[in-house]
Amino acid sequence: MEDSNPSTFLLFWPPVQVFDPPRHYHDQPSATLREIHMNVSPKVCVGSLNPVKINAVAQAFLRCNLTVEAVGIPHVNSGVNDQPIGMEETKKGAINRAKAALKQCSFTPAYSVGLEGGLVTSCSDPNGLDCIAVMAVLDVQTGYISTSSTGSFMLPSPLSALVRNGMELGDADDVIFQRTNSKQEDGTVGILTKGAIDRTEYYVHALILALVPLLQPELYNEHACTKYNIRSSWWQRYSFQLRENPIVTKSYTSAVITGAGALAGQLLGGRKTLDWRRIGAFGVFGGVATGPIIHYWTKFLASQAVFKKNVLFKTLVDRLLFHPPFQYFFFIFTALLEGKVSMNTAIQNTNGIFIGVIKKALMFWPPMMYMIFNKLPIQYQSIGSNLTAFIWSCYLGWAA
Repeated sequence: MEDSNPSTFLLFWPPVQVFDPPRHYHDQPSATLREIHMNVSPKVCVGSLNPVKINAVAQAFLRCNLTVEAVGIPHVNSGVNDQPIGMEETKKGAINRAKAALKQCSFTPAYSVGLEGGLVTSCSDPNGLDCIAVMAVLDVQTGYISTSSTGSFMLPSPLSALVRNGMELGDADDVIFQRTNSKQEDGTVGILTKGAIDRTEYYVHALILALVPLLQPELYNEHACTKYNIRSSWWQRYSFQLRENPIVTKSYTSAVITGAGALAGQLLGGRKTLDWRRIGAFGVFGGVATGPIIHYWTKFLASQAVFKKNVLFKTLVDRLLFHPPFQYFFFIFTALLEGKVSMNTAIQNTNGIFIGVIKKALMFWPPMMYMIFNKLPIQYQSIGSNLTAFIWSCYLGWAA
């Protein structure tokens, strides 16, 4: 969110100089943390003139035993909407502010800091909004940018309604609580907590956390794991991605396995000329359809108590209710994606082979899925399904 009112002083810590500098900074060496510890007292530029934000930056460095002079920079553009929505846009705004403040400095600071408040879908109510803020600290000497975020709290419905109607949160605070310029004072968090947490304190903790990689550089460089002889296997990295980015990871996995199955099927069928369009169509279907659809379907099955008690029933529902229409959709989609036939022809061709394929599928898939549901942990069931799908794709690629 933009801050428009200039601040010519700094609460709590040394006076802040307010500049209206040209859009460049001098090519001078920046101060390091070592110099800060030697009491050189370098400057830190802040991409805002809001005294609350500037004061928070000064306090955060001070609590880390770093004496700096926080300097507010005017007219810093965040490059995002005035009221950022979503963590990605809020983080982008904070980083943009840190970069823009550095470019607009008339001096070379040790660090440039951007603070951006935003809103995300509430963890408590999908129709509500949670308030958050992202801090970005740019190390001028190395170019390294460290980010952190504040804790989140749910907005009351009147504030959420005004924001959804296009109003900035600070302006919405003024309307609901009949105040003036709330964002330059205690802000939403201060008002809602009745002063238990003021806006400065709300920012300080997140700023300190953003400073951690700069305070512990030996632990945050590319050689840190080697120093401590820490290595991870491809399986460990893949398993982490399954937890961290399940849909994307499963989509890529399905694309590779389905495409590879089609390739293997053609090779097993003795084809002298490979049909790369078909292989590509199988891969695309695996990525855009199989990965996401299977993710949500298996998640649904795992959430139903009746299926937890009876794996056989779960397998029958999966194979009899889900698989036939999914397989039908697969044939239509891949036929159209190959670009060789029209929709009517694709449907006619699918109708001609569908019953035979489903009969074979009912002989192959149920026992495999029963073992997958019964023996594998939920997080690895998609892997088991994909490996089984490779064999099935080989058959489909061979039979096509």
